[in-house]
Amino acid sequence: WDDYSNGNSYIYMYDLTTNQERKITTSDASSGFAIYGDRIAYSDRNIIYLYDLTTNTKKQITKDEGGMARNIKFDKDIIVFIEWRYLNKWLMDTIRLYDLSREEEKIIKSSSGNDIIGINIDGNTIVWNEFTKNNLVNIYSHDISTNTETQISNLDITDLTGLYPNDKI
Repeated sequence: WDDYSNGNSYIYMYDLTTNQERKITTSDASSGFAIYGDRIAYSDRNIIYLYDLTTNTKKQITKDEGGMARNIKFDKDIIVFIEWRYLNKWLMDTIRLYDLSREEEKIIKSSSGNDIIGINIDGNTIVWNEFTKNNLVNIYSHDISTNTETQISNLDITDLTGLYPNDKI
């Protein structure tokens, strides 16, 4: 969990077997994490790290390139996250992927002016929401193996009628 109780941000875990609490991060600027098996991917001062619970070791995954890493997701050997960065007074949202088995990072999508949120990954598929300047919410998927992006929906958020049939979610 993220702990902000003393005004700083640290990531902790609780081992249900040993009933022990463990502090994962040492910096006071940690935010966002994702767990897969015995590994935790997290952001610390905008750099993504991987913490191995078995060996109690930390490995730096990304470089600090001036962006803010957020919304980390993790599946098998793939970590995906959204990076915010200002370029020429515009906010650039970029979906980045890091493949642990190949030790490679690549950009999946960059979007200037649109807000990318709600990212997730399952197997070879990444999905996300993208809010456009003209009040549309687009849902996209990206197939990692074929490097193919598909737009799934295009919803006008000024008219949400019919989004929740019979008022049920």
